[in-house]
Amino acid sequence: SSGINAEYGDRYEAFRRSKFPQSMMRKLVHGMTGVSPSVNCCIALCGIAKVLVGQIVEESLDVQEQLKETGPIHPKQIRDATRRMRNKGLLGISRHRKSKLKRL
Repeated sequence: SSGINAEYGDRYEAFRRSKFPQSMMRKLVHGMTGVSPSVNCCIALCGIAKVLVGQIVEESLDVQEQLKETGPIHPKQIRDATRRMRNKGLLGISRHRKSKLKRL
């Protein structure tokens, strides 16, 4: 229906206009690594963060649709979306890290 297409178009336009502040990313990277990142590094990390947030939002909307809920995305839906993405290997992080050392 055209309502869904218009809603998606509005979300896409908001996504295109949005960005993470480079100063925030620079402070975050410096705080985590102790190294001041280059401007190009900050630009790249801001872009990666934007794409990741977009993927989480899309997955959250899928969760919301499956639960037959409407309105804004809620934290529970975001947690479910990130859990699903983690289980699919799409986040590159895991809560349960396997030890590389074998027990004797």
